[in-house]
Amino acid sequence: MIEANLLRQADDGFTLVETIVAFLVLAIAMGVATQTINIATIGIKRSIESDQLIELANSIHLIEVPKLIGAGLASTEGADQRGRWKVKLSPKDGQAYRPGSFIGFTSIEVSGSSNMERTDNFVYFDILSVR
Repeated sequence: MIEANLLRQADDGFTLVETIVAFLVLAIAMGVATQTINIATIGIKRSIESDQLIELANSIHLIEVPKLIGAGLASTEGADQRGRWKVKLSPKDGQAYRPGSFIGFTSIEVSGSSNMERTDNFVYFDILSVR
């Protein structure tokens, strides 16, 4: 009878050491999960910033480059709520630049709005004639 009571008391619950080990394992698993979520969030943010900069560069390429060619200018800078940019036209093979017509490379450097810390460069090969 005494042995039965001792066995029953030993099986009544977890020991303090077992509980501490379980909490330690749980804490490590939660730390790993938190870091994984943090890394994924940073990746998503960078992807969104890249998409925004690409959209800005393409928009500038479609709007600003024909204006430059029409005005006979080789470079310009600008900014709006989406970010800042610099555009530079480089004629192919060092040919003379003629207003209204352009064959060569267009380099666009874009920086996002104030909450973005990135600056990206885009290069386009253009054959354009503006009338």
